[in-house]
Amino acid sequence: MSKKTVLFYRDYQGFTGGHLKVWDYYQHVVSSDCCKGEIYFSKGSKWVDNPWLDIRQQCLLNWVPENADLLFLAGMDWLQLSKKQRENPPAPIINLIQGIRHADKNNQLFEFLRYPATRICVSQQVANAISATGIVNGTILVNNNGVDLDSFLKALKRDLKDIPLLLIGSKNPELATRLSENLKEKGVKHLLILGYLPRNKFIEILNRAKAVVFFPLKEEGFYLPALEAMLLESFVICPDCIGNRDFCIDSVTCMRPEYNIRAITKSIFAMLEMGCCEKNKIIANAKKVANKHSLEKERYNFLKVLSNLLQ
Repeated sequence: MSKKTVLFYRDYQGFTGGHLKVWDYYQHVVSSDCCKGEIYFSKGSKWVDNPWLDIRQQCLLNWVPENADLLFLAGMDWLQLSKKQRENPPAPIINLIQGIRHADKNNQLFEFLRYPATRICVSQQVANAISATGIVNGTILVNNNGVDLDSFLKALKRDLKDIPLLLIGSKNPELATRLSENLKEKGVKHLLILGYLPRNKFIEILNRAKAVVFFPLKEEGFYLPALEAMLLESFVICPDCIGNRDFCIDSVTCMRPEYNIRAITKSIFAMLEMGCCEKNKIIANAKKVANKHSLEKERYNFLKVLSNLLQ
């Protein structure tokens, strides 16, 4: 029996967590016995730090959704279909929902919820948010984001943790810079990262951190970097951003302050005053919870969805 085609689209302007997760789902399809993955990139897509670089020659030269058995859309990919195609898709649509912002009436993504699709949400918080809109057309499913646990196990280098405190401020540089200045005044050694790093460099520097403070968007659908730091046995301080609540459990797996400079600063100093036993217990709890978010589990859940749709 010939394999069914699942068609993906990407407009790749640089590495993001959103692109990484679409890459994971593309790989899930490639691994399946019943489907094959095909992908078309926008003409202006970039190829530096692009997960699909090694298979660039296999990417489609034309976007023809009518030729697919299933369409996989995420984010603004809906705009690659005409309004008529959105209302009456040429093939069943799997819509990956990665952000709380889809539920915001003032966001263009909100309108896409009206079109027929099977929606896979990366966290229960995302599912709750879009469900509450009352306009979702189609099934809402939850498949918590997974991580390649083996790669992080291989990457972990406990003896190279030479950064006492790392601030990851690329998503909120203003607040991260203010906090960094405050820490300098108080004599707290730290490293501030504001720009986006290539994927391998990001994991390398995360691996060196004894403790990490993250500055996510105020509303995230999941927030993978905090989970990745947990797997690398760094002490995590990550303010509440909604989608991180299932694994960023305050005082259990990390410190999850309110999202303001005063609360984050208070968490940093509370962490610095902790004894080794208490700190190590939180790091161990974090790794235990993070290990439940495997890429294999994510793949298994998704392939069941694929199978059901094809039936």
